Amino acid sequence: MKAPVIEPDRNKRLTEYVAVGLLVVLGLTYSLHFLRHFVFPNSDFAAFLGIGRKWLHFQIPYTMKRAPLFSVITALVGNFFSGPDRNLFGTELYNAIMFPTVMVLIYLIGRKFLGKAAVWVALLACISPWMVRMSSQPLAELTLVALFAATCLCARAQGSGPIRQKIQMGSRSQTRNNAFGRPSHINWAYLFAMLGSIARWDMAGLIPAVALVDLIRNRKWFKTIISTALASIPFGLCMIITWSQLRGQAEGAHYIQVLAKDRTFELLADLNFYWRNICSFLNAQTLQTLPSGQVRSFEALNSVVFAVTAPLLAIAFLAGSIVAAIKKRWEMIVMLLAGIPYVMVHAIYPYRLSRFCVPAAWAWLIISAYGTITFWQWFVSKPKPKLLTPILQLIGTIIFVLWAIKIIDTLTYAEKRCPVIERLTVISSLVVVAGFFGLQLVRRHKPSMRWLIIPAFLVLAVVSNAATTGFLMGDGQRGANFKRLGQWFFENARDDDRMITTMPSFMPIYTSLPIERFKHMVNISPEDAKDFEAFIQECRKRNITLIAWDSRLARAPNDRYYKLWGLDRIKMLGAPFFGRKVDRIGPCQLVHIIREGSPKIAIYRIMPAPAS
Repeated sequence: MKAPVIEPDRNKRLTEYVAVGLLVVLGLTYSLHFLRHFVFPNSDFAAFLGIGRKWLHFQIPYTMKRAPLFSVITALVGNFFSGPDRNLFGTELYNAIMFPTVMVLIYLIGRKFLGKAAVWVALLACISPWMVRMSSQPLAELTLVALFAATCLCARAQGSGPIRQKIQMGSRSQTRNNAFGRPSHINWAYLFAMLGSIARWDMAGLIPAVALVDLIRNRKWFKTIISTALASIPFGLCMIITWSQLRGQAEGAHYIQVLAKDRTFELLADLNFYWRNICSFLNAQTLQTLPSGQVRSFEALNSVVFAVTAPLLAIAFLAGSIVAAIKKRWEMIVMLLAGIPYVMVHAIYPYRLSRFCVPAAWAWLIISAYGTITFWQWFVSKPKPKLLTPILQLIGTIIFVLWAIKIIDTLTYAEKRCPVIERLTVISSLVVVAGFFGLQLVRRHKPSMRWLIIPAFLVLAVVSNAATTGFLMGDGQRGANFKRLGQWFFENARDDDRMITTMPSFMPIYTSLPIERFKHMVNISPEDAKDFEAFIQECRKRNITLIAWDSRLARAPNDRYYKLWGLDRIKMLGAPFFGRKVDRIGPCQLVHIIREGSPKIAIYRIMPAPAS
């Protein structure tokens, strides 16, 4: 009787299942902790939702500032829920689910060349503060990360190594080429690149990146040109519509208009964002408590951390890029070809926003990790004293533990602003450490110094990221008064009232009332009404009876939106918050004030015009 055949890769598959399970559990631990954390979400959500509804009704939106894909997602997910804020909740839940999905995708990319470290690199990439924040905001960043990662994953599927071996060992139906004469994986890369280009315009570089890699590997010009052209059609159509809408308009908030008028070049400022995001596993600001009870940062110590880690990150990234090019790591070459122009575009864009680094930071971390691991493997292979490596690992363990203890002071202070962060840190640390030992047992590894240094490093990573995340997330109450404004209108407005505000699109979300009852400040442009008197006259013509003044941009007269919306015309309506006691300003009667929280809001009723 023959002995049963045991699959040689059974243990490997079990290891991968455990790694994926660990990432899913950890991802949900973070994203569900912050689900519905923000009472008032990022203001861009309303624009996505409005444009998505236009596309679903087969209508071209009035502006192409927001790309179609994520806009349609925000409009679709609301169909699975009920209530006035169903689209908001649906989009937040979608991003909460996308968070562990992204973690798994990054792991699948890295496992071929990062080896056992891939799961930890995926973990580091995704528990960074801005990645966590984006998992709780109804914005497009996590969709961009997922499409970028999926593109890279498919781009590497054709070639030598284990995947080619699997193709050769598979059945004829599995190895059959598609109509273009090559495995279908590369066509999936074109598909995901196409979706990325219409998820946000700055991801359009994915298409030429995939095309260039495809051309280098296959040397088939005609087929590459056809695939690239097909993938570029949706983006090209959107650009044609954009051109027709913007023709003759010098002013506006579209990205193209902003770049045309106020472009700049601040690459170092953007690279600083990437450093903070990528190195967040150890660079949390360390604080000290003064005798007065106040808290300030250790400026000297924090500067040393930056001075040490920033050059090391740059060297690791450069080394990883060179080795990836030499060894033809196609997924990382796609990362470079698409990621570098992405970074350059945002260096030119005049607004420096940390969240813009999220779609590409994970790729830079993978490349840097690849450079670091390559160096470590070279170092281990060299002849050296037998005890040198264990001694270095012991020193590293001590440093990681001491640094984590130091950052705990910062974490304790962050907990005052974000009450859930301490509980999240404890749970995440337990999950990560348990996951590490679970993987070691599945892999049947014998105890070694790695069983000390890696858990110590992982706990440091969790603590450092959590400390910064606590400050970044806060208590979620910022902007909450816009929700209170909607509730006030629902409870107190007359049946014929119409209100003008800077956030009209959110009012139906909070009230279930039709959007026609709310108007945006920009609807009465500075060209139509240059001063307060003319503004009031235009309101009367349009049957607008209520004005909601808010303090969000009150102290930013040079802001693009302040000028575009003409907020200088109504600045006197903020008088109740600037030391003046008023009941009426011109024809506007003060009817309600929302003073606690942010932003400050004053609601005025426009009195009827006197008889002539």
